[in-house]
Amino acid sequence: MTIVRTHLECTDAELAERRTPRVDIVAERVTGTDEWGLDEGPFRSYRRTISTTARPDGRHDVVETTTYRLGIPVWGWLFAWPVRRAIANRQDRFS
Repeated sequence: MTIVRTHLECTDAELAERRTPRVDIVAERVTGTDEWGLDEGPFRSYRRTISTTARPDGRHDVVETTTYRLGIPVWGWLFAWPVRRAIANRQDRFS
């Protein structure tokens, strides 16, 4: 199981964007409050959660934790680093 943890400082708008399901390397579905699971993608298992702490200046400290296991047999090790990088660096869409 691979774990990718990202620490962010966000505005309200940026936090709202983080709370939308991803549609880049993975298509997510909502599975709970601040929790998303796999809808489509190259994974055997996938889960993303965020936890937030409000700051006095109106911003938010956000910890985004993604745990996954790739579903690519034999050659999966070749994809480990690029997938980890894609998970850590969210894109608006996958192209």
